Amino acid sequence: MPPSPPIVWLRRVCLDDYGYNLALPALVIASVVLSEAVIQRISFTEIDFQTYVAQADLFIKGERDYARLDPPNGSGPCVYPAAHLYIYSFFHWLTDGGANILPAQHVFAALLTANNVLVALLYRHVGLPPLAVLPLILSKRVYSIFLLRMFNDPIAILLVYSALLAAIRTRWKFSALLFSFGLGIKMNVLLFLPGLAVAAFVYTGIKGAISYVTLIAVVQALLSLPFTLHDSRAYLSRAFDFSRAFLYVWTVNWRFVPEDTFLSTHFAKGLLALHLVLLALFFLFRWTAIGSQGPKWIVHNLSNDSRGLGRPAQIVILCTAFTSNIIGILCSRSLHYQFYSWYFHQVPLLLWFSKLPVIVKLLLPVTLEWCWNVFPSTALSSQVLLACHVVLVLGSFTVPGIAAAQPAPSLELHADEDEDEVDNLLSTDDLPIRKQTIEAEVKSDTTSALALAEEEENERQEALQRLAQTRRAKAAKEAKLQKAFRRRIATRRRVLALSGKLSLLLRPLLVLLSIALIFVVPHPRSPVSKGTYVDENALQPGQARVYWDYFDVTYADMLADKVTSLSGASSAERADFVYTELRSYGLEVNRQDYRYDDDGSHSHEPALSGTNVYARSATPRIDGREAVVLTASWRSRWQGENDPFAPAENLTDAGSIDARGRINVRGIASILALARYLSTQAHLSKDLIFVISDGHLEGIHAWSSAYFGSPTNGLQADPVSAGGSQVWNAISIDYPSDSFSSLEVQYEGFDGQLPNMDVVNTVVRIAESVAGGMPVDFGHKSAKSLLKEPVQRLADQYGVRLRADVEYELGNYENGVRAALRQVGFGVTGQASGPHGFFQRHHVDAITIYAVPATGPYGFFHMGRLIESFVRSMSNLLERLHHSQFFYLLLNPRRFVPIGTTILIPLFLSISLTISGLAHWFAQEKVSKQLREDVLSSLGQIARTPGDVQPETPTLSWYRDQLTSKYLALLDGENGVAGKLDRYADALRESMRPIAATLACVGWAALVGGGVLSRSEVLFAGLSGPTQAEKNLVAVRSGIMLLPAVIAVVVRSRCTVHHARRIGSLLIAFAYLQAGMLVAVLSVLNFALAAFLALAAYAALRIASGRPNPPTSTASTASASVAAASVASWSGFLRGAAVLVFSPIFWAAVLHSSFGGKEQSELIVGIVTHWKLFNAATVPIVCLAYLPIVLQAQLGAFLRV
Repeated sequence: MPPSPPIVWLRRVCLDDYGYNLALPALVIASVVLSEAVIQRISFTEIDFQTYVAQADLFIKGERDYARLDPPNGSGPCVYPAAHLYIYSFFHWLTDGGANILPAQHVFAALLTANNVLVALLYRHVGLPPLAVLPLILSKRVYSIFLLRMFNDPIAILLVYSALLAAIRTRWKFSALLFSFGLGIKMNVLLFLPGLAVAAFVYTGIKGAISYVTLIAVVQALLSLPFTLHDSRAYLSRAFDFSRAFLYVWTVNWRFVPEDTFLSTHFAKGLLALHLVLLALFFLFRWTAIGSQGPKWIVHNLSNDSRGLGRPAQIVILCTAFTSNIIGILCSRSLHYQFYSWYFHQVPLLLWFSKLPVIVKLLLPVTLEWCWNVFPSTALSSQVLLACHVVLVLGSFTVPGIAAAQPAPSLELHADEDEDEVDNLLSTDDLPIRKQTIEAEVKSDTTSALALAEEEENERQEALQRLAQTRRAKAAKEAKLQKAFRRRIATRRRVLALSGKLSLLLRPLLVLLSIALIFVVPHPRSPVSKGTYVDENALQPGQARVYWDYFDVTYADMLADKVTSLSGASSAERADFVYTELRSYGLEVNRQDYRYDDDGSHSHEPALSGTNVYARSATPRIDGREAVVLTASWRSRWQGENDPFAPAENLTDAGSIDARGRINVRGIASILALARYLSTQAHLSKDLIFVISDGHLEGIHAWSSAYFGSPTNGLQADPVSAGGSQVWNAISIDYPSDSFSSLEVQYEGFDGQLPNMDVVNTVVRIAESVAGGMPVDFGHKSAKSLLKEPVQRLADQYGVRLRADVEYELGNYENGVRAALRQVGFGVTGQASGPHGFFQRHHVDAITIYAVPATGPYGFFHMGRLIESFVRSMSNLLERLHHSQFFYLLLNPRRFVPIGTTILIPLFLSISLTISGLAHWFAQEKVSKQLREDVLSSLGQIARTPGDVQPETPTLSWYRDQLTSKYLALLDGENGVAGKLDRYADALRESMRPIAATLACVGWAALVGGGVLSRSEVLFAGLSGPTQAEKNLVAVRSGIMLLPAVIAVVVRSRCTVHHARRIGSLLIAFAYLQAGMLVAVLSVLNFALAAFLALAAYAALRIASGRPNPPTSTASTASASVAAASVASWSGFLRGAAVLVFSPIFWAAVLHSSFGGKEQSELIVGIVTHWKLFNAATVPIVCLAYLPIVLQAQLGAFLRV
């Protein structure tokens, strides 16, 4: 049933060009009525209009210096080109100097109506339906910009639309004139210029484009002449100020960016670079064909001269100009509310011609309107607005481009039949002249008919000869192309083969380089190390005067005696003492009780519950937003070994060792004395938080988790009161003995985290200058040399005397190795070297100062001055430390290795692992290809079609096509062809790499790793002593270690030996690739753990990936082959057993046995404690990532037997 006449008419009005006859008058009426309603009902909001009128008043009075066009009580100086002043001079006359703004509002209402009509005409020219004009009258923000603010933006945009209308009507000079007038009002019009200039070049040639741009510049020069004659620099710097920075408070598009970032020059340069990149991309690939055709496209369009433009060209011109503007909008440093008028009318056109989903086209204008009506702008509205702009730019990439609109040369289509081609050739060979000649001859003499037939026959023969020549030339060209194609494929294969060989040579070189770096990096004087430095000038370490004196030392000694008397007290009694002391200093003191549900340890019993005490000293100079934390744990890391104050006969007595750690007597006394002293200092610019935590690490973990709002599972802790300050720096004091000989700076955090190196360097500089030149080190020096003394003994055996500088360098190198191994050890185990590690998790630059117990010469006086100077340096900061290094390897207090060098060790190994994995993968592809070729060759040789060229990378479907064609050629008409085809197709399928089975094995390894992690007692139980339950774990561990062999037996029983070997090879390939990816990711997070796992995984996989066993030989060499197979089988089993050495399950079993020492057991206990209590990542990484790799290597080795 056909639609009714009203529906047909409605469709015609809404969707056809006929509808514009009604839409344009309706648009004018609606604009006038709505504008008048807005003017009458909504009061005018003064923002810049009176300033514009006042600037025009100064111009009318004769002021021509642009630097002085700054009226009193205005919103700022004139920052717009000359035409802006001319326009608002008219409004100055119309409104009596701004006293009566109603006439100006009516003028802007007329401008709004004219603007809508111009946009509707543009829509009509490019074929948009009349219904598209409806959104033009529905924007609340646009009415506000035109009628209630009367900015200059709508006037400039109106002139741009007029220029575009003139351009699509091929009135380019008039278009340039209008465009330049718009540019003379506001500089944002320049955003349209890149697209318009490209369009002018395409449709008017190089001369037209140059004249277009030149006319714009000339008009600008004429408009600005009154001001440039007076002071051209002042005019250009004000009217076209490209470095102008806007206020953060008015931005609409970047509200979610921090103000410091918004105002930074780096942010502005980044947006400018993005703008240029986007323009270049659109210029190369959408606006022109340079991206596909190269410079010849420019040469082809140099002399274009379009007299008339069709609708496709008009669409392209508008889309190009609008896209150029939208790109500028996206990359604008700041958008104010009036800038919405820059592109509101362009959105419907761009969405109409884009290839975005319909739902996006419908929702985008509504979302934009919402974003521009949120006042003031919020982070959410800015983010949504940015997303809309990004979608709009992406959609603009799909609109018609200039290159696509240019007509392409048509290709003549010829018939396949010879006679038709001959007729075509004859029909194009002066046919009109020949027909006239024939007619004249027929009319003059009938005997010429025979001559004409003979002539036509000759011409036909010549045409056939030309056709034959054309075909021969075409065949020769095709043969040449086929030869070139084969040569290109062969060249690519040779290049790939050469690259593969070079990569295989590169693999051991990278491993050797990594090992060489391991030995070179620790040397403090190697070229890869650098001298330490304090990068942040505000720190000024050691420059501030400190006031800590011996009166404070006496008080600290008294506190130390009190703390000593509490060595056997309960946690509550200790907390009461600390609480009372801090309360007596007038500080705000609080307690925090905590309890751990699971300690995760199986050796000794740490304090699983306790009470922390903390106090806050408010500084009157600030509002409490920033703070520095000073903390001391009740227990020290020192357990009492080598006690300098113990009797000589008890130095090695095990009874003097406290496994929980000695009481941190003087560390706690130092914090209490410093709290009393520093709370009286009024020159600090940050609050001080003093924390006395229970236990060694447990208490400060509970306090920091509650303070920073990151509770962990198994921890129950009271919330922290009086928090909320941003903690930038923290320092922990570990001072267990009466005096000390040196300071040990502990800076290693959890999972390889490090503080900003300026913190470490500040402490080192202060210790050298303020505190009497105390020695500072990064680890306890061993009394026995493991390098220098053996080398000296070896030299003495051969009668060689080492020079003094050689001995000095050997000592330096050994110390560097010890320092590097110390930091790497903490990184591998994931442990923190002190309580400071919990602060580093929350981006707080923190360290622990450990006073090495000794009989002197340093004590409270030096420690107090050191801490006071450190607090003074941190108090100088106005922002967080960010200049110096965050990743480094410290060799001594004066030398370090930057991360750019140390990260090369795991990265080189990662590349080598990845190359090895790819080599195994492509080796299996080579095997698959050979098997497929064998299937084809079993059918014999057949002639190939001359045009048949084997693909560069033949696919399985290509081989199937070849198989089918060979059967059709060899077995034409034979019965049973289909069945044989199926059998050979199955053989081809079997030649594929067994990826599914391999992935199943990979999944099995991952499940085993997850199971081990969930049942951690498989790894860590039984370290404290054997029990009946712990003895049962021996069977579990043995079962896991034997599981790869069992899986290998199951797999080999379900497939052929060859298939099992291929699965094993692919397993090893996947293991190599997994290891490479794991190391690459870890290297930027924890380079120590990454390097350790890389070395272990590479060794395990290198053992597992030995040559697979050779296939069985013929019967003539049966005895020799049996012997070789037996040897190869044993070697394969040995490889699988050797890989077991790199399994963490194996080492857990060894440590559980009598071979495990006490120190190794305590190390494992520390690792698991840090995982279960403090969420260190080493155990999960080993179980979920490294263990599956080792299991895959074992299984692959067994399958390749």
